[in-house]
Amino acid sequence: MNGQTGFPYFGQFILDCLHRTENAMTQEHAFKAAELCLIAQRDAIVVTNAGRR
Repeated sequence: MNGQTGFPYFGQFILDCLHRTENAMTQEHAFKAAELCLIAQRDAIVVTNAGRR
């Protein structure tokens, strides 16, 4: 990879979606990541600057 930079994972992930493969990430891993995102969003606390000067 002389002179090349970037993030090859994202391209591999797109190819997984298109070709229904699990090269970049297993389906189990993808579903667990999605589950954790939903749990974090559900349990998030809204932080505001109300009352600050």
